[in-house]
Amino acid sequence: MEIRFASIAEAAACNRFYNEGHRKRRTPAQWEWEFVSRDFPRQSLLYAVAEDQGQVIGTQALIPVRMVDGNGVFWTAKSEETLVNPAYRGQQVFERMYELLKQYARSSGIRFIWGFTPATRAFTRIGFETPGKTSQIFFPFTGRAIPALLDRQPGGDMRSRPGQIHRIAYRAAGTAAGFVSSLKFKLKSGAVRIASQGDSRAGIQFRLLTSAPAEAGEVCRSFIQQWGGCTIMRDTAYLQWRLFDNPYVKALFRGAYVGDRLCGWVAYALGDDGMGFLVDVIAVDGERLRVPAREIVKGLLSTAVDDLRHMGALGIRGWHVNNHRFDSLVLREAKALGFWHVRRGHDVVVLLVPGPEAESGLEGFGEWYVTRIFTEGLLG
Repeated sequence: MEIRFASIAEAAACNRFYNEGHRKRRTPAQWEWEFVSRDFPRQSLLYAVAEDQGQVIGTQALIPVRMVDGNGVFWTAKSEETLVNPAYRGQQVFERMYELLKQYARSSGIRFIWGFTPATRAFTRIGFETPGKTSQIFFPFTGRAIPALLDRQPGGDMRSRPGQIHRIAYRAAGTAAGFVSSLKFKLKSGAVRIASQGDSRAGIQFRLLTSAPAEAGEVCRSFIQQWGGCTIMRDTAYLQWRLFDNPYVKALFRGAYVGDRLCGWVAYALGDDGMGFLVDVIAVDGERLRVPAREIVKGLLSTAVDDLRHMGALGIRGWHVNNHRFDSLVLREAKALGFWHVRRGHDVVVLLVPGPEAESGLEGFGEWYVTRIFTEGLLG
């Protein structure tokens, strides 16, 4: 058995192994979009394979991702593509692939490796910690949103779900009362129409953009200055790759402008199961016109809900992950619009990579601001 880095020329073989293991139909072009880094300064493909007699029997990849905190921008890596042929379990294939990746991460300045998984045991065995768990904000438009919510989670039998899910289902049930759970939001429909066109009284304009804004990196730095903590560096190149050039789903992207300054955005998409997804929300104060970020967030969420409702979404799902100040603000504004907070999700795994700068600027996970833009990216 050989453990090594794959080459781009092996995209078809690696992708075929993934499709066979997960019963998917991902294309080689989608594989390349996901794993071939366009800006990491060293090796462009951090994709380990285990091979036996010329056949791929295991894969483990890292996606280089820049993050930003109060000390500046630094490299991290997202864990993806964990898969081992069941016939080779017990032979430490996963551990050996990760050892190759960890050695490279140490030598190339990657501060830490992170990911989301329901199967934490394998990761904790090789040094990962599990500092938190994702949860969701959920807005059902109809009762049919409930099965869509459950089918995306392990064990999608509604009879085994907590009472919270039954309460949401009850509120959203009935053909004539399909919008019962959105009563709060409907009562605010006047504000929604203002938000979707821009609220001139508050000096906010919500513009639908077709390419990544040039000011995106500046917004992220301002975000850290105002809210603290740590988050993905969503600069122009990252947003263009992650959202606008996404070969799976094209998310809608609305920028919030206060005067002529970009002060935040919301990205949202309609999944193939009919569910709408909040991919990303970020905002800073519009200082010149004294517009607080809270008002911007309210308008961004309202606009996304209104658009997705008109697109025929069954409901809307987003992430709430921890008590980062801005994440808590988004949760409060979402609940005011009629969202539920559903405490179901996947565990977070994080590995601090040893190195001379490993501790510099590294915030605890409770200080990360995390949205669905941290995920693999299939929904925009």
